Amino acid sequence: MSSDYELQVLKVAIQHYFNKFSPASLAELQQLEENCDLTVWKVATWIYQESGHPADFSRVRDIIQARIPNIKSRLLAEQKRKEEAEARRRLEQQRQAEAKAEAQRILEQKQREEAEKAHRLLEQKRQEELEAQRILEPKRKEKAEAQRLLEEKRLQEEERQRLLIKQRQEEEEAEARRILEEKQRKEAEIKVRVAPLLDQFQGNEKKATVFFKVRQIVAKYLDLDDEDINTSFEIEDNEGLDTVYIFEDVEEEFELEIPDEEVDQKLGRYWQLGFSFDNLLNLVYEQLGDEYFQYEEAEKPGVVLDEKQQQEAEFRAKKISLLEQLEGNQKKFDLFLELQQIIGEEGGIEQEDIQLNAHLSHDLGFDDEGASRLIVTIEELFKVEVFSDDLKQLGIYWARGWTFSSEPSDNNDHQGELCLVRELLDWLYSRVEA
Repeated sequence: MSSDYELQVLKVAIQHYFNKFSPASLAELQQLEENCDLTVWKVATWIYQESGHPADFSRVRDIIQARIPNIKSRLLAEQKRKEEAEARRRLEQQRQAEAKAEAQRILEQKQREEAEKAHRLLEQKRQEELEAQRILEPKRKEKAEAQRLLEEKRLQEEERQRLLIKQRQEEEEAEARRILEEKQRKEAEIKVRVAPLLDQFQGNEKKATVFFKVRQIVAKYLDLDDEDINTSFEIEDNEGLDTVYIFEDVEEEFELEIPDEEVDQKLGRYWQLGFSFDNLLNLVYEQLGDEYFQYEEAEKPGVVLDEKQQQEAEFRAKKISLLEQLEGNQKKFDLFLELQQIIGEEGGIEQEDIQLNAHLSHDLGFDDEGASRLIVTIEELFKVEVFSDDLKQLGIYWARGWTFSSEPSDNNDHQGELCLVRELLDWLYSRVEA
């Protein structure tokens, strides 16, 4: 290979090397010049790795040194171009900053002018309002005086009403005290007159008191002395409906509403024609329970309950009485409260009227249709299923169109004899517990 051709190929190879590994800055170029021998060795090694031919180090060195001025010129030109571009960028940045500052100055000036204008308008409006107030001040004072007089009159009327209410309250309290004292006097008198009867009732003051009050009512209607009536006395009708009047007065005296079934059971089915005084006494005493006597105790001298305490006492007395009727079964008591609420909602009945001995039809007004709806509600809420035998047991014979005979019946207008609340509770309790 001729020397010129070899030199030309070597230049091309070195050109390719510098195309790939050319210094990117004057600092790198200076480092290349200071370490020229290392650079010659790197170039020669690269040429050998790429072509497999060894390169003459002296020629490589001559070619590199000949190229350094060109590379330096190029780097200087690039550096100058970058400096000029940076100068233009800074100049543009400065121009934009000045433009932004000018825009901000104009905006602030405009805001100051608008603020001054708003302040002038506000001050003008304030002066106008002050002038209007000066003109309206006499009218305002006149109106304020009228309002003061009106308020004074209102306060005087409120004070008058307060005094009237206070006077009325004092009169009501005085009347209440008079009634209470009168009742206490009567109770004390009754207690004195009941004392001789205690031995007859084995020291049972409550029953002796009931005996005394019932005896007074019977004696009044039969025009007899109290002493003429004892527990073995027979009350007979004299075609003047005395038995009915006596029974009504007894219920009123003790604030009772005794179910017809209880009356028929204790006094006899035809009690209107006559009944035993002892049976009447026992019926009333059993119906009263502890609740009535708790009220009696609360109204005695020295025992004063506020409304909340009285309500709590009433609730406890009712709960105790109900638990006694349910033989202390707390689960059955809780179930009755739920059943009481359901019956009240279905029948539109006050819950206090729904007692264990209340009859669904006679006392609570349920017909077969209403009882049928009640049973459906119980099924849904307690997740129980009501069968034909259950309906027979509860007396809902034709509810929901069911009949329990395999033979067709023509008596579709028949109304089944519905049950007592107690019977419905017993049935439901047996199903829920099962």
